[in-house]
Order: sequence, then structure tokens, then C-alpha cells
Amino acid sequence: MPHCDNCLFIIRHAWAEEVSEDGSDRSRSLTKKGRRRFEEVMSRLVEQGLTIDRIATSPLTRAKQTAEIVAAMLPNKPRIDIVEWLAPGSNWQAAIDWSIKSGAQKVAWVGHAPDVGSLVSRAIGASGASIAMAKGSVASIHFPQNFGENGFLEWLITAGLLGC
Repeated sequence: MPHCDNCLFIIRHAWAEEVSEDGSDRSRSLTKKGRRRFEEVMSRLVEQGLTIDRIATSPLTRAKQTAEIVAAMLPNKPRIDIVEWLAPGSNWQAAIDWSIKSGAQKVAWVGHAPDVGSLVSRAIGASGASIAMAKGSVASIHFPQNFGENGFLEWLITAGLLGC
């Protein structure tokens, strides 16, 4: 993976249980299989040179657990910020503001469908586009100038494409 400044990785949470023990959507955890599968996705991406400096995640359990896997698999163990603006109904401007204020060149946002697809669309200047992101998928967007200006989708990878 080439070095880039102002890189954004948008990640849909990995595979989670259908219903949590307490019945709350917010507390649904990753399944054991989902965790193993996403660890394999991250292992392959790290082998290819993926680096991330800072991670923002939805406060919902399955997204936080996905973000923890991302951080644990990266050699630099980046900081994770738990942010309400990545909960379902994501806030684009808050995401961009956080990315700029973070001072990081490579940031990741971990969230939920359909929001992650909408965030990818918005990041590449195609707000009306519909981009489907499977569970555990990762999109890489490069901003030639600054976060929030029209970026370029470099790749969007799924577990299935990686054979995971």
C-alpha cells in the first residue's frame, strides 16, 4: 500500500450476534467467527502495509470491538476515540472536524451500514451514490488536499475478496 497523506479508512463493523443478551441493539457483540474472520482481514491488510494513526468508532459494542481489533493488529497500536457521531445516523461534518483536529494523516472511522456507504460516497464527492459495504469491509480514500475535500476511492475490500 503506497504512503499517502490524508488517508481515510472507513470500516463497517465485523459480524455480530443478531440479538444481545439484554436485547439492546447498542450492546450486540461480535460473534467468535466474526471476530476471527475480521482478524484475518486485518492480518492480510497489515501484511500489505496498512497503517493507521488514529481510530474513531461508534459507541455501539460491535463497532468498538471491531476498532479494538484494528488497533491491536497494527504495530503502532493507534488510539481509539469513541464518538457518538459514528453511531447510526453518522454526522459527516463532525467526522471531518475530528479527522482534521486529530492531526493524524491516516485515520479510520468504524461504523454501521448504511451510514458507512454514505460516508464513502460523500468522501469521494458522490453524495447521491449508493455504496454497499459488507460486514467487515474496509474502504481506503485518499484526499489529495485536505480531509473533507473530494477524495479518491483507492480500494474497497471485503472478507470474501480476501478469501477470509
